[in-house]
Amino acid sequence: MKRNKKVIMVLLVTLLTFVGFGQIKVNMLPFCSTGIERMPWMHEGIFYFVGTNYDIYYTTFENGVWAEPKWLPGSINTTEYEINPCVITNNGKLVMYFGRYSSDTDYDFYRAEYDEEKNEWTEGVLIPEFSTDEQDWDIWVNSDETVAYFTSEGTYDGKEPVGGRDIWRSEKVDGKWSSPESVNFLNTSGNEWSVFVSPDGSIWFDSARDDSLGGYDIYRWDPESGSIEHPEEQFNTFSDERSLWTDGKTIFFSALNRPDGEGSYDIFTLVSSKKAEVLEKVTSKKGEAITMTIKDLRQRVNNEYVYLDSEVVVEGIAMVSTGIWHNAANYFAITDKSAGILVYASGFNEPKVKKGDLVRVKGNLTTVGYTTDVNSLVIRPSSPENIEIIREGETLPDPEIIFTDSAKSQLVNLEGSLV
Repeated sequence: MKRNKKVIMVLLVTLLTFVGFGQIKVNMLPFCSTGIERMPWMHEGIFYFVGTNYDIYYTTFENGVWAEPKWLPGSINTTEYEINPCVITNNGKLVMYFGRYSSDTDYDFYRAEYDEEKNEWTEGVLIPEFSTDEQDWDIWVNSDETVAYFTSEGTYDGKEPVGGRDIWRSEKVDGKWSSPESVNFLNTSGNEWSVFVSPDGSIWFDSARDDSLGGYDIYRWDPESGSIEHPEEQFNTFSDERSLWTDGKTIFFSALNRPDGEGSYDIFTLVSSKKAEVLEKVTSKKGEAITMTIKDLRQRVNNEYVYLDSEVVVEGIAMVSTGIWHNAANYFAITDKSAGILVYASGFNEPKVKKGDLVRVKGNLTTVGYTTDVNSLVIRPSSPENIEIIREGETLPDPEIIFTDSAKSQLVNLEGSLV
């Protein structure tokens, strides 16, 4: 298996909030069957999962098409069950952590490396610090292999699980994994089966709780608020949703016997039914522009604007006339019912926009405008032709958000002296 470094192009899904995109739709991946496809993991454009006979498979997604899944080459797959691949790159070395079953100790954790010369995986080495005589199930390890989260029924140095299966954490100190500690603020008297840490520090896990819709639902611990969120209708159903993977942009998860699946365990991803292009991280090709509402272009993923540096087209009513803020540039602001945005055209001040004009603006979306626009979204038209006055005398709407995601009450003095 050659390492594929092509970037997978899939729909982005906001993970910090689950509002603003309209109805969320869940799509099953097209290679799923009536058999088993579960425990997804994406790394460097290669999609790993557990399939038939509980072996690990891989596939890729190129030019809008999923390739036929293939059995993982090398010695990781055995006559026993292999589960929950966690694939990282550490100092140029491709590494996989995974679980393997044995009749003596149930599932234990292993670490394997990819042999570049042979184009195959090595068999894997047992991780004794995490492996017990009980069932050790799912594992996540960071890219430099210094922090690990995993789920287990086991006991570590006399520390017993709170429930049947808990989430544990360990750090590597002087090349050795420390004694695992229970992540008590996530664990319950029931089972926490899987665990995954996303790039923003969120901890995703599945669990059976009082508010679960099905037997097991997916939950998210928010590192900023310290609260546990339950994204109910976003993807949880009366079935079991399990084993989530995300890079902060895309969500994949597996579920058991969902009505929209093929049967048994299938793998799903999230799509918004409202303007899918809003969820897509687009870098515009030269000569192309994306038409959207002002609210759409303010969408964020991981606190970054989705359409930053893209060529965009929006319409809005002018809040400030040309010449009020600058006498040599066409510097004004437009708004619709949802939000407002600054327009800064350096080097020309035509056409003369008046407050109340309905204006169509085309330009590059950036956070670099006039010197007073600190981290504000700004559209930068390149010529007077990119500013079109559609009609005059429109009534200004009353948006809650204006330029910097502050409440409008903080920006009441829009018209001031020249800057």
